[in-house]
Amino acid sequence: MSGLEPSQGDNTAPPQPGTFMRSHPLWRFAMILVSAASLAWVLWLLADVWPQLAAQRGRLQVSWLLEGFVLSLLASGFSGAAFVVLAPLFGVHGLRGIELAHFYFSGQVLKHLPGRVWGIGYQWASSPAIGGFRGWLLANVTHLLLGMFFVLWCAASVLAFVRAPPLGVVAVAVGLALYAAGWSMARFATQRRWPRWLPERVRSLRDGMGEALHVATPALRARVLCLFLISSVCFYLSWYCYGESWPPLGGSAGVRMCAYYLVAWLIGYLSLLTPSGLGVRELAFAWLAQDFPGDSIAYMAAIGRGSLLGVDLLLGVAFLPFAPRRR
Repeated sequence: MSGLEPSQGDNTAPPQPGTFMRSHPLWRFAMILVSAASLAWVLWLLADVWPQLAAQRGRLQVSWLLEGFVLSLLASGFSGAAFVVLAPLFGVHGLRGIELAHFYFSGQVLKHLPGRVWGIGYQWASSPAIGGFRGWLLANVTHLLLGMFFVLWCAASVLAFVRAPPLGVVAVAVGLALYAAGWSMARFATQRRWPRWLPERVRSLRDGMGEALHVATPALRARVLCLFLISSVCFYLSWYCYGESWPPLGGSAGVRMCAYYLVAWLIGYLSLLTPSGLGVRELAFAWLAQDFPGDSIAYMAAIGRGSLLGVDLLLGVAFLPFAPRRR
């Protein structure tokens, strides 16, 4: 033997692509540097919005504000639980639930950096899980698409109920039907012929997502539905509290403004113009909520921005100790 061939008794599995790079000290240092930069960026954004809230402290009901923030934490927690349920569906195995939660909430902090892909990169680079970059990408994209669906569904339902309760019931029923049909139609969408000019890798990701969603059990689909719905209810309740914290506005108006803010968040996120859609989101929110007083719009925009940043930062730090150890 030349010494280059593996011995006959060596049953060690070959390393996955990228394993050496991810274990390299320089790579790990780069991930630490990116994480530190994201924390500093979120802190800077919070410092930017804090004077707007401090200027109104004489009119605020702080107890309602704190209750709203706790509910926002719960909303993000249930959304993270949905990610923990979805990730194994795309081949991300070998991690405990608490470790998956660490990667989800760390990704939420990193998404505030320009580029928005740092979170997925960190998950892949720092995780010993089986599944590779493709699994993490599919899990994140699917979670994001489901989140967008629930944003639109809940906003449409709330605004429909404000207009007329029977219309709200119809909106809820339509959303449930679309959710149920979406899982089954995912496989059908992958069987349709896509334009040839699309890269093969894009078609591969589409096929992988469709196949995973198609084979998901009814129990898993029901769990994801419940987790996203509980998350949405908690988020709307948090805005009820935020509305109560601003006496000129009130809780019911806060719920309505929450629907506007979530639609504005979606517009800002899809704009791809600024990190986390900052600026675009506030502009869209001001336009959608133009029938409210200007000071209420400014206050709720600041609260919405500050609470989202605060929740991401707090949960990201809280789950930091649960990073998986090398086993």
